[in-house]
Amino acid sequence: IRIRTGKPFYVGDNNHISHRFLHMGFRRAVSVMLVHLLALTIGLGALPILWGDGMTCALLLAQSVVFLTILSVVQCAGKQKEN
Repeated sequence: IRIRTGKPFYVGDNNHISHRFLHMGFRRAVSVMLVHLLALTIGLGALPILWGDGMTCALLLAQSVVFLTILSVVQCAGKQKEN
């Protein structure tokens, strides 16, 4: 996003997930909790990759893709709600 808009990567902005949650109407504490929940969910889901076979890895990758897709849909719904 930053490259596309021509902004330098070393300058902060409000375009990361926690600020997006705030713009969707979540309180700051809930926004932080959601970010941690996302990290925990994907991180714990990745642990079996250490001991699993190829099918396990594929299923976990699919789970992460579905999870992030749902998150994207929720974000888009929040943006449409603002307009």
